[in-house]
Amino acid sequence: MKKFTFLLLSSILILHYYYAGATKVDCTVEIDSETFMIDGATINPGDVVCLLSGNKDYILFKDIQGTESQPITIINKGGAVIINTDHFYGVKFDNCKHIIFSGGGEVGLQYGIQIQRVGNGAGMSIDNLSTNVEIEFIEISYTFIGGIYAKTEPYQGDCNNLVTRDNFTMYNLKIHDCYLHDIADEGMYIGSSKYTGQTVYQCNDTVVLPHVIEGVEVYNNIVENTGWDGIQVSSAPVDCSVYNNLVRFDSYAEEYGQMSGMLIGGGSNCDCYNNKIFDGKGDGIDIFGLGTMKIYNNLIVRAGRTYEPG
Repeated sequence: MKKFTFLLLSSILILHYYYAGATKVDCTVEIDSETFMIDGATINPGDVVCLLSGNKDYILFKDIQGTESQPITIINKGGAVIINTDHFYGVKFDNCKHIIFSGGGEVGLQYGIQIQRVGNGAGMSIDNLSTNVEIEFIEISYTFIGGIYAKTEPYQGDCNNLVTRDNFTMYNLKIHDCYLHDIADEGMYIGSSKYTGQTVYQCNDTVVLPHVIEGVEVYNNIVENTGWDGIQVSSAPVDCSVYNNLVRFDSYAEEYGQMSGMLIGGGSNCDCYNNKIFDGKGDGIDIFGLGTMKIYNNLIVRAGRTYEPG
């Protein structure tokens, strides 16, 4: 009886793993592989936007806005969506809200959206007042700079309308079950690293406080071969957690001040636990946050093993 129970549980776990990255897709809107810019003019809260399989140069999502009770799901259909580009980004979210961006649309395909190469920029950018965004089952590789950037810069082209802490807050960012590898800079750059003040050189060197993020979850990701920090979270003072991630071979570029498996930056209050960090050239975990977070049950192996300053 015990043997039968063990086999049954094992079968359930295998089936769960196999189907974990797959969702039955009922599309409201279908986007063909030739369309690169998708705006919110014909997309409504609760819609399911299906990216049909095929090769794309890049994707820009602009002004796509769901609601808390009716988020907009963007998901692959019919196979993998593959991006290989010399553009400045692979995928960009511009003024988007309440979005679920998923590569889980095909049974047996773990990463249904694959940003395979970005020749002149980042893999993904979540910016220009975007908020309430969830990213899942995405593969990002061979980027010119970072893998994922999630923040809005103060300067958006108008010195009279700077985006600052008193007029914008990003909420509820989730990044999970993604695979990032062979990234030139940070694997993930979440929130501003200039919590105590940022100089806007375009506006007579005005110093402002950049926005914060309330609600960050980064979990179940694999991050490998990053030139700089593996995962960096800053300016996240409320409801932040980084857990169950695997980081390997971080900081290969040996850039001073940018060398860690994980970095909890200024202005952050992030619990950091159950992570595994192997064979990086940088520190295992750097903590510069607010000081009330919980850091526990992390496994750090051979940090800085091959780093030889000078």
